[in-house]
Amino acid sequence: MPQLNNALFDAAKILEELKKPVRSSKISTLEIVQRKLKANLFGDSKISNDDVKLKIKDGRFKDFPSLEHVLTEIFNDKKPEVIPEGLKDWSPSVTFHELNRKYGYFEPDQDLTELFNLLAVSGRKITSIIENQAYDDEMAYKLMALFHDPKKSNDENFENIAYLCEDFATFIDEVAEWGVDHIGGVDFDDPEVNRGMMNAFFASFGCTPSNPHPAGRYA
Repeated sequence: MPQLNNALFDAAKILEELKKPVRSSKISTLEIVQRKLKANLFGDSKISNDDVKLKIKDGRFKDFPSLEHVLTEIFNDKKPEVIPEGLKDWSPSVTFHELNRKYGYFEPDQDLTELFNLLAVSGRKITSIIENQAYDDEMAYKLMALFHDPKKSNDENFENIAYLCEDFATFIDEVAEWGVDHIGGVDFDDPEVNRGMMNAFFASFGCTPSNPHPAGRYA
């Protein structure tokens, strides 16, 4: 499962990968990037380019046209250099400040918009591109409420949140130590909670039951 901070989910960073110098005469930079993309975005480094192109067209990238464009070019054996103007990628339907007025987890003068947007967009990519699941626009805010450390930078907080729990059950156990059994008025044991989606969401941060955190319950 790719991590939330995986650079290959970012069209601009993929272009940077294409600019790296060739390290071998036997394989081109384009082929290296194709293999990385196959493994990270499609779960199979040996899948054919034709099969990848079919997956690109199946709708999973509709919210991220810049990424869709770059991938289409690459798997047509081209090396795109720029992202065309006018391609508008998905952005959260609600802002950090709107959610903070609703839930009030942070001080009114705290502006964590950058971290919120980073988490929201990354989570949306994981759920729509990898898991084909519905996405909760408030999830990024609720994770921040539980794990944000005001002493650390946005990037450091993002990394912390990205590695914490292998699955939803681990998350519940961790926050139970603080007396937390619900978020935003939703109980963790509510039968309407999609546990499969939640497991996929937490696994996407980097640690999974098969690849556990060194100090986690599955280690």
